Parts: sequence; C-alpha cells; structure tokens
Amino acid sequence: MRFARNRHRHRRLLVAASLLLAALANPASAVRPAAQDVGDEVSTPPPAFEFHSGFWVNLHLFLYAQSRLTPGAAAASEQALSAGERQTWNAAVAYYAGDLGQRDISDSLDFTRITDTLGGLETCADLSGRSKQACTSGLRPDLIRVLESAAPIYRAHWWPQHDRANRAWIAEIAPLIEQMGADLADRLPAIYQQAWPRGRLRVDVVCYAGSEGAYTTLDTPHLMIAGADPRNQGLYGFEMLFHQASAVLAGGVLKEIADLCRQHDMPIPRGLDTALLYYTTGYAVQNEIAQSRPQYAPYTPYAEHFGLYEGGWGEFHLLLDEYWRPYLDGRDEFDSAIEHLVGGIS
Repeated sequence: MRFARNRHRHRRLLVAASLLLAALANPASAVRPAAQDVGDEVSTPPPAFEFHSGFWVNLHLFLYAQSRLTPGAAAASEQALSAGERQTWNAAVAYYAGDLGQRDISDSLDFTRITDTLGGLETCADLSGRSKQACTSGLRPDLIRVLESAAPIYRAHWWPQHDRANRAWIAEIAPLIEQMGADLADRLPAIYQQAWPRGRLRVDVVCYAGSEGAYTTLDTPHLMIAGADPRNQGLYGFEMLFHQASAVLAGGVLKEIADLCRQHDMPIPRGLDTALLYYTTGYAVQNEIAQSRPQYAPYTPYAEHFGLYEGGWGEFHLLLDEYWRPYLDGRDEFDSAIEHLVGGIS
C-alpha cells in the first residue's frame, strides 16, 4: 500500500511557531500546541505535542547524571559554589548515587514515577505542599528533602543555562513541526497500523535524557528529550521527536515480531525493536523531505548519520532493507513483511 498524505488534517494540532514564541515569554508556563482551547481535549484528534521546560524534573535528572559521573568529574561550574553550597550539593549527589543513580532511567518503574510526578509540578515552589496543597508531591520525605535542599543551588548555578537551552531547542524545532509534522503525523500511524492515543503527548525538554539523549515511557506516554544534546539539533532533533513519539504506536508491530519469534522457538533479537523504530522514522522523514522539502535535501536518517548500524546493528540494517523497506515502499503487505523479517533472522 501507499501511505496517504494529508497536509492539513493535523496542522492545527502541532506547535505553531508564533504561539510557541509567545509562550516562551512566560518562563513558568508550558509551551503548548496551538489547539489549547478550553474544552478542546475531547474534540481535537491527536497527536498534539505539549512542550515543557520544568525546574524540578531538570533538577532530578541533573542530579541523576551527576551521580553517575566518575569521581572528580563533576560539572565545571561547581567550582563557583560556596563551601556550604558544595557540601549540600555533594550530599544530594551522594543520595542519588546511593539509590536512584543506579536505576535505569527509562525502565525503572519507581524512577519513571518520580520523573512523571516532578514533571507535573514545574510551577511549584516546593514539593511538600507548604506553598499550596496542589504541590503535595507524595514523594518519599527523604527525596523531597534532598531535592528542596539542592533546589536553590541548582536555580542559582545551572538552571538558567539549562532552561535557555531547553527553550532554544523548542524554538528551533517548532518551525520544522509546522512545516512537516502534519504529514508525518499521518504517515506513521498508517505504517504501524495503530492510531495515536487520544490527548496530548507531553514532551519534557531536559538537561539530560540518558545515553541516547531521549527516551519515552509508555504507562502514560511521556517523552523526554535533552535539548542541549548535539545529536538532537535541527532536523535530527525533529526526527528524534517523532522517533520517540513512534514508541507509542509500535506496540502491535513489536508484539507480532515477538509472537512469531516464539512460534519459531527462536530468541527475540535484542535491539531489533529499537532499530526498527529508528529505521522507520528515518525513512518517513527522509521521504517527507525528498517529496516536499527539497531545501533540506539530501537528508541522511539519524541512525545512519550517527553510525547506529555499525557494530551490533549491522545485521538489522540489512534485514530491514530487505524485508521491511518493501512494505514501507508499498511493495509488500504488513503481515507478509513481518513474517519475512522474522524469517530472515539467522
């Protein structure tokens, strides 16, 4: 099949640059998509990205990143801390190093619950509910104490730079979403044969988002993207945004692959799921550019540009070229492509 293109159907759902820049003028506000009218939640078809640069979730992830550094490799600006600030900050980093810093940033249910909670409290002055009841986070008292003690230090020494980088990333990506996002928002559900979930997709732009620079949790879809990561700039940031969003669409495809592997009594290749998502989003972005945005051509997809297929993913690239690409090109059917892909696994 060929994937239908509709340039206008989702246009109003995706971030309009003019409204985005107006929202950026208020540092405490979320950066919201154009369709943020009262009562619009039910009537608006998805996806609509809702961008945030939130203080507490950035502090949380910065402490996580700091706790995983080798001894002596703390952020350079720590040298500007007073003796008292350094003691308090080091205690917060040590707290993370002893527990949360050892968790997987995207797979630990406890860690993602904390991250989701803090994302929703970005306008709060505290996490214990002292300032207002709505700011009662429900987090562990010891974690609240650590975050609240580190907050003034982070706000004074790191947060202004992190927030500027986050908002600059949003401002850079907004025009690309306006130009190409609607077509991609149509194309990807057709590929995965799965509709977007209703409601807005929350995107927290943060100072650190793991080794890949971005990740998505699926319980309540939540996208995390590191705005200052060199890999996430320009068109590659645009592709990464839709790559992460695709994680909420691809469950059915990945389940079919897993089920077929089990039927053939063969292990599910580790990394094939991630490679397929990178390959598919890269294909869709590359084709969108080739067909309607020649000013950005030629475009090399993210996974190829950053060498993700070199090493362990090389076999996946060959498999996807041979068995998945015909489906993307409209030369094979969905079920047949999945069967051929699994059948090609050695």
